[in-house]
Amino acid sequence: MKRLIFGVLGAFALFGCGGGGGGGSTAKPAHIAYVNASPDAGNLDFYSNGVSKASGVTFGTATAFSDVKAGDYDVSVTPAGGSEVLWSETETYTADEDYVSVALGLRNPDLTQDTEREKRLVIALGNIDRTAPTGSRTRLLIVHTFVRKSGFSTPSIDFRNPEDPPVVNTTDIDFGATRSIDVDSGSQTFEVRQNGTDQVFAAATTTLDAGSVYLALVSGQEDATGASAPTIRFVKLATR
Repeated sequence: MKRLIFGVLGAFALFGCGGGGGGGSTAKPAHIAYVNASPDAGNLDFYSNGVSKASGVTFGTATAFSDVKAGDYDVSVTPAGGSEVLWSETETYTADEDYVSVALGLRNPDLTQDTEREKRLVIALGNIDRTAPTGSRTRLLIVHTFVRKSGFSTPSIDFRNPEDPPVVNTTDIDFGATRSIDVDSGSQTFEVRQNGTDQVFAAATTTLDAGSVYLALVSGQEDATGASAPTIRFVKLATR
């Protein structure tokens, strides 16, 4: 069983959720949603301390938030209905905080290549703010789960508008990291570029509701087609 204690890929602390056995005693729970961002793993099941917390989560989607007692948990992910543990780790949840637990990377990378080892499937935990923004603003929680094609390392990305100069330009987001920004609501077009270059990996136009919070999931694999093609998925989250 693979294991990583506290923190993966730098800016993310690895996701997961709890069930009844962690170490907190506070009456206020933490709040967890589960996200499948692995383009080749199929549907996924999430477990906490061996107890099922989310079943059959499809690629590019997030579950509703569920409450868990604050504390430490052993979190794992398996193929839907299967027993193979694809990744396992220890995570800590703080009372009354919001988290997204994201499975990202490839279930079947070519581990004979150095560039592919970093793409293996892991869980990333993001501590997020899902309080509703005020006025006509919308909050985007950008998660970099895009995977480059075989033989190329996945770089950090810039999330921006296509025009120059862009109104929105959030730069140098590492693979597995999350970034929170507030933007204007309404129709918006965004591009994902390799950090510091003009190379565009994905683009999408969407209409954002005022006072809302979205997961902006930069997902898919370069050169893939169909559901696994590179894109930006905007998943609206319940605010609090």
